[in-house]
Amino acid sequence: MSFCQRIGILLNGLYGTLTGSTISVESVVLLQLARVGSRRVVQISTGFMIFFSILGKFGAVFASIPFPIYAALYCVLFSVVGSVGLLFLQFTNMNSMRNLFMTGLSLFFGISIPHFFGNIGVHVNAGWFNAFLNTIFSSPPTVGLILTTHW
Repeated sequence: MSFCQRIGILLNGLYGTLTGSTISVESVVLLQLARVGSRRVVQISTGFMIFFSILGKFGAVFASIPFPIYAALYCVLFSVVGSVGLLFLQFTNMNSMRNLFMTGLSLFFGISIPHFFGNIGVHVNAGWFNAFLNTIFSSPPTVGLILTTHW
């Protein structure tokens, strides 16, 4: 995350905007697990991010962590992300055929389309167009989002 994005997040928190300038899966999981969604928490965490980005020694500490530790943390993090995603389904009426169809279609295409674009991809004469489509459709959350907002 760039320094300008951090300043934007700080300003969004200070002015109390309804939507932030950026969002990450980690933030959603952290809000779900901690159940703390106040504006003050976002302001304080933004201050910490700006403070730690200015001081290079803190970045060096994080850079010195071995990759297997990061891999283990990512395994735990994304398992919690998947569980929280399934937890949100408890509020839907899964007896409705429309909801079942949308959930199944989003999960199926969210797995199969990024697999296709990761292995084969689009190859036309315009290089920027290849990069554009391959980037968008290689992300499972983006494919799921496109499908669910379409229906």
